[in-house]
Amino acid sequence: MSTAHRPNFDPAKGRQSTAHLSAQTSKLDIPSYTKLKFRQPPPTCSSSSVASSSTASTSGRRDLKRDLELAEWEATNRKRAKSGLEPLPAPMTVKAEGEEREGEEERNRKEAIVRAIELDRDSETSSDDEAEQEEEEETKPKQEDQEAPSSEESDSDSDEDSEEDEQALLLRELQKIRAERAAAKQRQTQLNSTSAQLKRQEEIARGNPLLNLENAFAPTSHKSPARREEEEEGFEVRKRWDDDVIFKNQASAAGNTGRANGAANGFVNDLTRSDFHTKFMNRYIK
Repeated sequence: MSTAHRPNFDPAKGRQSTAHLSAQTSKLDIPSYTKLKFRQPPPTCSSSSVASSSTASTSGRRDLKRDLELAEWEATNRKRAKSGLEPLPAPMTVKAEGEEREGEEERNRKEAIVRAIELDRDSETSSDDEAEQEEEEETKPKQEDQEAPSSEESDSDSDEDSEEDEQALLLRELQKIRAERAAAKQRQTQLNSTSAQLKRQEEIARGNPLLNLENAFAPTSHKSPARREEEEEGFEVRKRWDDDVIFKNQASAAGNTGRANGAANGFVNDLTRSDFHTKFMNRYIK
């Protein structure tokens, strides 16, 4: 019996939920991969590549093209050293990088000298002794500047000599590369000419009936005139799809074409009742 009709003297009351006390969480629900991974530069073996990677890491970006050219240059020099050849000069990118480094070092050195001179000037302007020292220091850079051109001239002479030697090496290497390319091109042209000549001789031999007598003197008595003319034009063996069948032209061989003797004596489409079958059996079986 239902009690839905009775009044509710004790209504439902909201209480604190205890469902969270028995709740279970899985490790798969926890967020993973919360840190972004960045690609690190691969470790290299050679010292020059290590230096280049260190400079690239300091600058924040690697020059992959320059690293590739440097690696190729080192590999070719190793191969040439094994074969007893002279090493190739450094690529232009490496030279430019070295010049940039030298220029930066020289610039930093000059800036440091200028800063030191300014500090000395600021600290030595309080007394006459400091003024004299300033004069001496001013004369010293002049003397250094006077001595510097001679050293710079000697350095420039040595640089010019080294550049001339490098240019001579580059010219020798360029001449060698040109000679190798010319020899390879000549070999390729000779190979192409010989292959073309052999192909032409083969075409002439196949096309000339006097040289290709095997197909020219093949028996042609069993072939039709049209077929014979076709083969005489090309001197090649061509077969119809029904040349090798046994029961060929049964109606024409038996004389039962159905035109001269009427429809009653026409071709019978039954091997066991045709005249061709009876003749064939009498000739080859009996």
